[in-house]
Amino acid sequence: MSLLELPNELILMIGKHLNSQSSIKALMRTHSRMNALLRKSLYATIKEFDRRRVFSWACKRGNLDLATELRGWWENYGHRLHYDNKHTPLTIAAFQGHVEIVKLLLDRDPSIINKVADRKGTAIVYAAIGQHIEVVKLLLSYPALLSQEKIGKYFNPPEYDYHCRTPINAALRYANEELFQLLMADSRMELNEDSLNAAVAGGNPAEHGQAAIVKILLARKNGEIDGRDMVRRTPFSHAAEKGHLDIMKMLLQAGEIDLDSRDRENRTPLSFAADEGEEEVVRFLLSFNAVSVDLKDDRGNTPLLYAAGIGAAGVVKMLLASGANPESRNSKGQTPLSYTVSERKFRNAFRVHPGDPTERYHLAYLLQGRSLYVVDSFRNEYAQDKNTAIPSEWDLKTPSKSNMMKPTTYNALEVMKQLLALQEVDPDSRDNEGRTPLSWAAGVSQAQAVELLLSTKNVDMKSRDNGNWTPVQYAFSGTRPLPREPEDYM
Repeated sequence: MSLLELPNELILMIGKHLNSQSSIKALMRTHSRMNALLRKSLYATIKEFDRRRVFSWACKRGNLDLATELRGWWENYGHRLHYDNKHTPLTIAAFQGHVEIVKLLLDRDPSIINKVADRKGTAIVYAAIGQHIEVVKLLLSYPALLSQEKIGKYFNPPEYDYHCRTPINAALRYANEELFQLLMADSRMELNEDSLNAAVAGGNPAEHGQAAIVKILLARKNGEIDGRDMVRRTPFSHAAEKGHLDIMKMLLQAGEIDLDSRDRENRTPLSFAADEGEEEVVRFLLSFNAVSVDLKDDRGNTPLLYAAGIGAAGVVKMLLASGANPESRNSKGQTPLSYTVSERKFRNAFRVHPGDPTERYHLAYLLQGRSLYVVDSFRNEYAQDKNTAIPSEWDLKTPSKSNMMKPTTYNALEVMKQLLALQEVDPDSRDNEGRTPLSWAAGVSQAQAVELLLSTKNVDMKSRDNGNWTPVQYAFSGTRPLPREPEDYM
């Protein structure tokens, strides 16, 4: 007689006598009938000390059967405990959008609907952050739910969502109009002084702006037009960073705005706009005499350094025309020229293919003072290596496919040309590490950048930094081995 021919009662009896979870699981995997019959036997083997973790896992994954089985334990102990001292099972289920789990928990104890785990937020706040409309509707149906504005003043939202103290602000932050209208229809949901900041900051869905909602908020006059959020930023600053020129103009028309407002890192709206390559916004800001073009933040960076660091040639040109100092140094001793070739964004956008031997041999000739020999045969042989991906484009001004930066922010060569054309710019300036722009360019195997610097006739190819490294040493510090010497192709 096979196991499947046994009556259910006997199978359950076998499950009770199995002494380990692994044994029960092995039997459950034999057939769907075994899986259904022995599930409770498996749950019964969960150790007391492990039940909090398992129950929280069930709430996170939406496992209603397991959550129901452990509900009795949770009623006695679990609802007084916070999972990992950050979230309750209810906030976990709400954030994940598991309506049935949320209902299971609230039907047993509606009072937990207003519980705040480690001052991080209530269930409805997390449901709004997760944009789970059905969960929000369920939570709004409970009379025990209190005004979120009263609760919201006493907790800190997650660091990555610092605008989301209330459900409405979460809806504004993520540009979810349906959720916003649903919450606004409930008298317990209120706008507050941070709602305007949340709307202007916007998430990915709001990249095209929320001018209509901002107009509604300005008409309601909820909060200050120039109010500060948790990181001391204003709506105007957020709009400048996002490139929302229409919203910036609306804010200026609505009242007095500090055009050079500083956040907690002392960054200004112009600094944020320059760092994003927002040419229209930068042009608009520079039209005001009240905007300072060279204000430094806590890192010592000016708007020009930020624009140079992302290769925003158009923004760099405007800032230089407005009197920006091309030799301003940040806290690392870097000038805009040095910052251009040392920034990570430069490496992402300016290097087509890391460790490309053709580029590195070109670099070797330049740093040795020799003329470049174009070795097409070398490139062809390198292309025969099946383990190596050859880029389709060799022009360094063409970003790689993985580069998602804006079209205005990867022309690092043009930025270098603009800066080197200025008489006051020192092409061989040293930063606090003793490194020069040539050293940084060589370190990322950028022959065209090196060639541009060498063409000035004012750089030292043998300069050594504080670690006694030369540009040549940086050029050949990569891990990709060179397959053959250039001389082999001559």
